Amino acid sequence: MNDKASVDQHTRDKLETVDKRLAVANAEIAAAVEQSTGLLAADHPKFQLRNTHTELLDAYRELVQTIDMVERVLGEIDEHSETPK
Repeated sequence: MNDKASVDQHTRDKLETVDKRLAVANAEIAAAVEQSTGLLAADHPKFQLRNTHTELLDAYRELVQTIDMVERVLGEIDEHSETPK
């Protein structure tokens, strides 16, 4: 059986949304890490850390929200695919 045929359009749309949010979360994390790469060589590490703290928190929040969405979608897929009793 074709995997795409076994998943309804609503579920595929949700998976696509999850995929996009995960890409956004990954991009935010990459940007935050890139911004903080020169931290040890900086003249004022405390100032540098303060500058990256907000970006890292934003990336963390986006990642947590994305993980929550992934868990919800996977739960819905699991419920959707269960055999009626």
